[in-house]
Amino acid sequence: MKRVGLRLGVSLLLATGSPLLAQPAATTVGVTEEACTGQGQIQAVTVTPLSAYASGDAVGGLITIPAVFRASGILQSVRLNIKSVQTTEFDIYQFQSLPTAAFIDKTAPILMGNDIFLVRPPIQLTTAYSDFGSMTVYGMDAIVGARKGSTADYFVIITRGTPTFATPLDVQFCVTYLSKF
Repeated sequence: MKRVGLRLGVSLLLATGSPLLAQPAATTVGVTEEACTGQGQIQAVTVTPLSAYASGDAVGGLITIPAVFRASGILQSVRLNIKSVQTTEFDIYQFQSLPTAAFIDKTAPILMGNDIFLVRPPIQLTTAYSDFGSMTVYGMDAIVGARKGSTADYFVIITRGTPTFATPLDVQFCVTYLSKF
């Protein structure tokens, strides 16, 4: 592929005598922006340590990603980093706008009234990677059904098993947005 591009660039340079035409156009399409809890203006996810969660419990509370980090982008991927080894599955729910329901750590969430119409299908994190022995990472790329937006983004993490976290700041949630398209 590079050989074709180089050959085309050399041909343009020789044909026109202009090195500017021989350069590929710079583009900002596909730029990604990542935002993680516990960094900058994004509140850390605080969990209850040393006590097993029940399947269906919220992990932490409502996660708010401020609009400045979203930058009118499309949700591209999510990542869940955990400082302890876990094997359970997690569901990440995204809301179209700020829900009125209270999401309390280690409690099964209950949606009220019009909040039901704000929730999007879950992003399922089903594979735990613990190759480094003392931590776990989950991820999902190329999220289907992602929508462009320019307001804050709201998420809640629901466990599908019975994890036990080691410390109150064991969990970090990260999102990546595809922007400038």
